[in-house]
Amino acid sequence: MSTDTAENAHRALTARTNGRAGVRSAARRGVVAEVLVRSLSGAEISAADLRAVAPGALHEASSWHRIAPAVFLALAQITDDAAVLGPLEAAHSQQVMRQLRSLADLRTAGQALTAAGVGWALLKGAAIAQRWPRPDMREYYDLDLLVERRRFGTALDALVGAGARLVDRNWPLVRDQVRAELMLQLPFGTGLDLHWDLVNSAPLRREFMFPTEELLERASVVTVGSTEAPVLDPVDTLLHLGYHTTLSGGYRLLWLMDMATACRDELGWGIVHARARAYGVELPLRLALDRAARLFPLPAEATRPATRCAVWRTATAVADRIVPLPWVPGGRSTARIVYQNARSSTMRSLAPTFRDALRRRTPTPVQENPLHVVVPDVAARAEYLATVQASTKP
Repeated sequence: MSTDTAENAHRALTARTNGRAGVRSAARRGVVAEVLVRSLSGAEISAADLRAVAPGALHEASSWHRIAPAVFLALAQITDDAAVLGPLEAAHSQQVMRQLRSLADLRTAGQALTAAGVGWALLKGAAIAQRWPRPDMREYYDLDLLVERRRFGTALDALVGAGARLVDRNWPLVRDQVRAELMLQLPFGTGLDLHWDLVNSAPLRREFMFPTEELLERASVVTVGSTEAPVLDPVDTLLHLGYHTTLSGGYRLLWLMDMATACRDELGWGIVHARARAYGVELPLRLALDRAARLFPLPAEATRPATRCAVWRTATAVADRIVPLPWVPGGRSTARIVYQNARSSTMRSLAPTFRDALRRRTPTPVQENPLHVVVPDVAARAEYLATVQASTKP
């Protein structure tokens, strides 16, 4: 298929999809999936729809998509049925408690990094939750912070000095993988993923090139709950969310709602696409925006046709028409590997996708994360930090 043909097919398919009434889409999704989508979008949920939903299926799907707090807040306005609301209310209460704890830990971590003179920014869950209609709608379990690469060792020392505990302590493995993030546990128990780059895998950093220093220079301070924290600017936030959503498989409603939420900011779409090309994330970004637009209203500019990405976008659009979003637990996961293996271009995405498609998938027992095995190799730690802090990004 030529790129021109693919672009025309994508444009036609998008027009057909967007031009048809939501009733047909809702019917194909199924009632559970439709309740989930409407809980996030703020659309009306009828009592009849709710009566048609098996509470167990609703709870399972809400948990799987990690949106149980949002579903509770939506359904509590139309029913007092304890069988429906009970587990959802518990999930919402647990999230509120996690947020209070994480905000206290964020304050501690931010103060430690600032006192050490390390530039930093809050990422992902806790940052984007502030842009949802209500922060307690958005479920998250840990914090993600981006810090200056060349001061990563200083950042680690400052956090440990403030009471954090390093969880990833297999220094030979950390060194060999040249990981761009390490996990810590903050004083009140919140997990912290400390990043010196937004791309954790060394091989993927040759594909996707987020410039940490530029991201931190453009960051701005916002109020997060009861504290203040720098966050990435709206364009960089959208690019990071698009990269993360797509390479995670693009199947959770939580991630797709993040994309829709980030698009509500005043974005210069010319800047969005220019930075996406510069970072190598144009294809992942467009896939994430396309998939979010199949469920939530997005600006027209967010999903405009583009020749370079047309083939991959058309393939995912066709797959999503065959198995409508959102998926529910136990359902088919068509196109998941097409998202997870998206790279900087269609041609570069082909090989990893075919390898993944041919790989045998056998259940593996849950094992201890090898990074958590304590290997206190002082030399390996020093070698890793020297590599990270070198003049050239590893």
